[in-house]
Amino acid sequence: MSGAGRALRVTTLVAIAAVLLTGCTTSRTGGTSEVTAHQALLAGGVTSTRTEVGQFWFDVAPVGAAFGAPDLANVSLTKDVEVPVEYRKNGLEPATEYRYRACSRDTDGSSCGAVRTFTTPAAPSAAVSLGDSYISGEGGRWDGNSINAAGGRDGTDRAFTGTGYDTTLAYDPPSDTNGCHRSTVAEIRSAALPVNRTFNLACSGAATSNIFRAESGGAGQNGEAAQADQLAPVARDNDIDLVVLSIGGNDLGFAAIVTACVETYETLLTATCEESEGPGLAARFPQMRANVGKAIDEVRAVMAGLGYLRSQYRFVLQSYPSAIARGSELRVPEIDRVSRSTVDGCPVYDSDADWARDTVVNQIADSVRTVAEDRGVQFMDLRDLFQGREICSESTSLATPLEPPSGTTSEWARFLNVPQVVAQGTLEETFHPNAYGQRAIGRCLSLIYAQTGDFACHNTPGEGPAAVVLAPVD
Repeated sequence: MSGAGRALRVTTLVAIAAVLLTGCTTSRTGGTSEVTAHQALLAGGVTSTRTEVGQFWFDVAPVGAAFGAPDLANVSLTKDVEVPVEYRKNGLEPATEYRYRACSRDTDGSSCGAVRTFTTPAAPSAAVSLGDSYISGEGGRWDGNSINAAGGRDGTDRAFTGTGYDTTLAYDPPSDTNGCHRSTVAEIRSAALPVNRTFNLACSGAATSNIFRAESGGAGQNGEAAQADQLAPVARDNDIDLVVLSIGGNDLGFAAIVTACVETYETLLTATCEESEGPGLAARFPQMRANVGKAIDEVRAVMAGLGYLRSQYRFVLQSYPSAIARGSELRVPEIDRVSRSTVDGCPVYDSDADWARDTVVNQIADSVRTVAEDRGVQFMDLRDLFQGREICSESTSLATPLEPPSGTTSEWARFLNVPQVVAQGTLEETFHPNAYGQRAIGRCLSLIYAQTGDFACHNTPGEGPAAVVLAPVD
C-alpha cells in the first residue's frame, strides 16, 4: 500500500472512531395509554452517547397522511442511559387510526424509532348546554298562559296526564324535583342539530360561580357538581361539536329586580323601579362581564384538558330575550291594576316595562356580546326574539276553553299572575320562556349552528316558533 493509501485509511478510521465516540441519539417508540377520542399519551425512550440537554418529539399523523411539524421538548440526556419520554397528543379525531414514532436529537444528530399505530375509540357526536334558567328550560311546562287552574289549564299545562299532573313530562328527572328544571323542550332538546346526543347541564338559578370548576372556586348547586365539572365526563365520552352557554343574569340580581318592579307597582310606590334598581344594576355590570369571561375560560379549560382543540367544537354565548313588552304595547292599561296583577300577569308600571325592555335587556345583551368578542366565541342575540310575543303583548292573548293556546297567538313567556302561577305550578317559572319560547330559541340555535359569525334572532309576525329567522348582528 502506498504512503498516500495508508494515510487515507488512517484518516477514515479516525473519522469513524470519532463518530462512534460522539455518535447521536437512539430513539425507541413505546406504547400508548389513556387513549380517548381526542387524546393519547405516547411513550418512548431516548439514549445518547452524550450527557447534555437534547430534544425529543413524537411524529403523529393519521395513517396515510404525512407527519406534520413536531412539538419539540427538551430532555436531559445521560451518556448511554435510556431516558423515558412521553407526550400527550391532543386534537385527535374519534375512530381514527394513527401512526406515530418517537424521535430525538443531541449535538451530533437525530434519530427516530420504529413507526407504531393506535386507534382512537369511536364517540357519538354531541351538543351541550350550560348556564342558568333561561337555557335549562325553566317555564317549559307551559304552552301559553291561562287563568283556569283546573285540569289541563285550557291546554297550557304540558304536565297534565288527563287525571293528574306528572312534572316529568315537562322537566327531565331529577331536575323536576331538585329545582334545576331542565325542560323536555329546552333549546338544546328542541333544536334540530346534526348530532347524536344532547346534554342539558344548565340549572335554574345558576350564577357564573356555578359554572366554574370546583378547583377554580366554583360551587355545585341543588346537590349537583359545578357545571364545568359535570361537563368533563360528557366531553370525555362523547365528541362534543357544540357548547352553548347562557349566564350572567343572576350575577346582576335579575330576579330581585323583577321582584322590586312588581312590588313597586302593587304597593303604589311613586318611585319607579328604574330609579330604585338602576344605579345598583349599572354598578354590577363590570364584575358580571369578568365573571362571564371566566365561565368561558373554565369551560375551555375542561375541553382542552380532554384533548379538544378550540377548532374542534363550536362555542355559542347567548343573550336573553325580553319576557315583557314595552308599556305602549301592553294590552292592559296601567290604571287597571286588577287585570294587570290577577288576570293578564304584567304587574309593572309602563315606564318600568320600557326600562326593562329597552334598557336592561339591551345592556345585558351588549355586555354579553362584548365578552363574546373578547373571548372569540359566537354570539347569539336573543334580545328581540320575543317581540310581540311577550307577556301581556297586545298581539297575544290568554288561552281559554274556546281559544286553546297556540304558538301564533299565545305569549312565549310565563306570566306574572302570581296567584295563578302559585296555584298551577311554581313561582320560579314566572318571567321565563315557556315551551313556545324555548322552541323558538331552539330554532334560532339550529339556524346559527349552520352559520359563522354573530346573529340576532327574530320571530315572524303571525307565525309560530318554527318561523324564527336570523339577521346578522351589526
